[in-house]
Amino acid sequence: MIVCYTLIDITNTNFVRRPKTDAETFMRNQQRNYETFIQLISLRSQPIITHQPKKISNIDIEKYNFGEYYMPSVFKYDVWSFGFDSEHMDSYGTVQSPVGSLNHDFDSVPVIEGLTETAKIHHMINTQGTRTNTYFSSIINPL
Repeated sequence: MIVCYTLIDITNTNFVRRPKTDAETFMRNQQRNYETFIQLISLRSQPIITHQPKKISNIDIEKYNFGEYYMPSVFKYDVWSFGFDSEHMDSYGTVQSPVGSLNHDFDSVPVIEGLTETAKIHHMINTQGTRTNTYFSSIINPL
């Protein structure tokens, strides 16, 4: 299983129709961000979502692998995480990392900002460098 951790609001609202109100636009934008993540994962292999996005509010991110730009000693952040499997888990990896292809595919992809995220994400997924706001962790499932 692979787990994604992000500071980007990827709330799965399941709102997919054309929005008619500001509240619906807000929910649609959250869903759009989630759809962006799923589409990027699907570039390599068809994912099986094992855990829907869950928001963890107002936490110290010191133990997370986000970039140095985010200051866990000063601010608390909201973090979203979800898990997925695939029949072809090796398609997400590189020689250096079992999630290396995901890091490459996600880096610098635009997303919608100004939702419920508490971190400044500058309209972009960053998986590398000091502004890393999204990362993946491979978890080996014991038999």
